Amino acid sequence: MKENARFWHLHDAGPVDFLHATYYTHSFPKHIHEGYVFGVVTRGVEAFDREGEDHQAEEGSLVIINPGDTHTGYAPFDVGWSYRTIYPRTDLIRKAADMANSHSGLYPGFSRAVVKDPALVQDFLHMHRVNETSDCALERETLFYEVLRRLIHRYSDKKINLSGRQGKDTALAARVCDYLRAHYAGNPGLSELSEVTGVSPWHLTRVFKNVKGIPPHAWLNQYRLNRARDMIFRGISPSMAAAASGFTDQSHLTRHFKRYFGVTPGKIFHPSKNVQDHTGQDR
Repeated sequence: MKENARFWHLHDAGPVDFLHATYYTHSFPKHIHEGYVFGVVTRGVEAFDREGEDHQAEEGSLVIINPGDTHTGYAPFDVGWSYRTIYPRTDLIRKAADMANSHSGLYPGFSRAVVKDPALVQDFLHMHRVNETSDCALERETLFYEVLRRLIHRYSDKKINLSGRQGKDTALAARVCDYLRAHYAGNPGLSELSEVTGVSPWHLTRVFKNVKGIPPHAWLNQYRLNRARDMIFRGISPSMAAAASGFTDQSHLTRHFKRYFGVTPGKIFHPSKNVQDHTGQDR
């Protein structure tokens, strides 16, 4: 019962992050993503909480997470689970949905967290494997957009606003996020955020958690991880990425990276350089 994971990044249609993993004991803490998450369980069962609702995704199920949805992930049974997942950015989804002329801030949303669609699942898995092994960018991008188009057409049933302009509470949370983005490499404190926003620390933390689903320090940690991930994908060493993104050292980054991404920075690879190591097995 060995856990393993591959995490890679392609610029063909995005950029887009890909994950191919097997977990038995690893448990993802409550967290959010800046973009969407679409994944297919290829073996076992994944259990997760999405926005306060519990779900179980069996083999052959498609899992959907909207941007900003608080969620977890764990194996409810000893057999664990394997899955293939993509993490497309929000603007890419708007492009796939052909929403260029829609109102600003509106993106496709998905009410269903788990979908059963055998034909789409098979095409998703084929697309994912091609993006892991093929050196043809045209093939990778064509399959990717076709799967996204069908997924959005069939299952997006609402529109979500990511502009951060929905009332005073959302505006306050957005202001905090803006400040943390600008100072993530430093060590901003709660009193500093309180001074910048002009509200009490207690009110700030309460409002932020109500809006974002996680407290400010957790949001900052995830933002740092995303920036470190992007640096590593660009070829920057994990030690340099750790220092540049506000982590104490490389071990500090590695510990949090594994917890939230399910893989250590050393497991990140470029598919075109690792085709010979691909087994083709969903274990």
